[in-house]
Amino acid sequence: MNARLAAMLAAVGLLGVAGLWWLAPPPPPVAPPAADGDVPSTDAALDAPTAVAAPDGAPNVLMIVWDTTRADHLGLYGYRRDTTPHIAARADQGVVFDRVVSPAMWTPPSHSSMFTGAAPTHHGVKATYKWLDSHFTTLAEQLGHHGWETWAFSANPYVDPSTNITQGFETVNTTSSQPWRKAAKEATQAKLLPHDASTDISPAWKGKRVIGDVHPFKDAAPVASEALLDWLDARDDDRPWFAFVNMMEAHIPRVPSLASREALLDDALLQRGLTTKVSQTELLAYTFGKHDYSPDELDAIGGVYDAAVRDLDAATGALLDALDRQGVLDHTIVILTADHGENLGDHHMFGHKFSLWDTLLHVPLVVWWPGKLAPRHVTTPVSNLGLFSTVLHLVDVELPTPGPDLDVNLLDVDKPMPVFSELIESTPVSIRRIDKQYGIEDKARWLRTYRSVELDGYKLVVASDLTRELYDLRNDPGETTDLMQADKSRFLALDGLLHDWVASVPAYDPALRVDADHPSGVDSKTRRMLEALGYAEGDEEGDDGDEIEADTDAP
Repeated sequence: MNARLAAMLAAVGLLGVAGLWWLAPPPPPVAPPAADGDVPSTDAALDAPTAVAAPDGAPNVLMIVWDTTRADHLGLYGYRRDTTPHIAARADQGVVFDRVVSPAMWTPPSHSSMFTGAAPTHHGVKATYKWLDSHFTTLAEQLGHHGWETWAFSANPYVDPSTNITQGFETVNTTSSQPWRKAAKEATQAKLLPHDASTDISPAWKGKRVIGDVHPFKDAAPVASEALLDWLDARDDDRPWFAFVNMMEAHIPRVPSLASREALLDDALLQRGLTTKVSQTELLAYTFGKHDYSPDELDAIGGVYDAAVRDLDAATGALLDALDRQGVLDHTIVILTADHGENLGDHHMFGHKFSLWDTLLHVPLVVWWPGKLAPRHVTTPVSNLGLFSTVLHLVDVELPTPGPDLDVNLLDVDKPMPVFSELIESTPVSIRRIDKQYGIEDKARWLRTYRSVELDGYKLVVASDLTRELYDLRNDPGETTDLMQADKSRFLALDGLLHDWVASVPAYDPALRVDADHPSGVDSKTRRMLEALGYAEGDEEGDDGDEIEADTDAP
């Protein structure tokens, strides 16, 4: 472990032990990608414009995504625990968005939307097709074509070249590949507490270990920071740059640092968090009503999540401090957001699947640009799908043709606008897993797809079986009281907006694909990592796991 990384780990405290429109036919099925092709170049099939120089004085852009982070558990937004002291301390220097909605409730479609400005219905990334087609222009591509150098670091195995979601980045580093694999593993292992028996990577775990002796590499936010600083140090280019970092501490299995646990939790709650079992099996069984947790155990699980968020805050604060000392932030637009949230027992659910609850869609967003953006709070609800066009507006680069589904500058929104989200496909993997062990009587409800629209504090959710739910988010943020029968006029207005939006968004068209065949599988090391993160499972016989099916509890 090099000196800079050791210093950063120490700094963050991680060194230590109503419409028939729903009946319209879906887009044509996509043939499964070939299993043995090479991952194609993301530029080969594009009619890319000739690269041009960046505008004079163009700023750098740093985009940080806190994977699996719900806004209502951030101290920045008034949460009862001080989970984000570093970001909160910088909040008065930036633009804080109070109500940001993700276009999707899991990582591949959400990242694809933020990177392209296209809704999930349009870009087509879903559970059985986790590939972003190359004919979509990403933010990295558009900035790269206009003179920015592009770089990415991802802790999430679904945000890397194997899914083409990182299309357009000249350099892509991940926690599970060289040269950062060893450092990422050490950073994760450094936080494991000897008496932790809560997860299947915990040292004192009693039960089946999904990954044997192969530990995940996800808790590596300080490593991502080190990688970015190294890259900046090594540059001999005077071009502006666009850097993207995905940090995954808040995703299961959660192993927050002792420092963050002690900062937020009393000793009894801390100890309970180390003994409450939260493997993927237990969490799924709770969701399906086959297992229960006591109120104290649910509080402990939430406390562990909060400590993981504090680790994200510490690592991000250390990174921004380092960039500040180097004078980099003076000419850099910094964006902090999340791809989706997480159920923590809410609605008797864990993880991020099967629904469009606010616990999954309400995410943070803060934008800093010293001297250019006046600090303020934006209270109007917006979608972070609009980050694609917002960044291009800020740096004075035109939108690609055809443009995104939402062409908006989020920093210039002056009136309420409808915000839309989708779950365009569910999968039966988790259902089969729990059905085999416990039996499930009603499988259909778990296979529904969803769309939602929010406007003026009200949210309508419509399922593929035409089940509808209406909520008053201002007075009922927990979405506990369905107003469908009490407010028919509100339902009709929102349903009309949803109908019009669906009609306006281009459906994914597989005929437009220009990609060569690409592999549908992953290598054995990545496969084991996906299993540990709850994204995949081995075959029904439980052998060496060569047969893996991805789940929608994917990132």
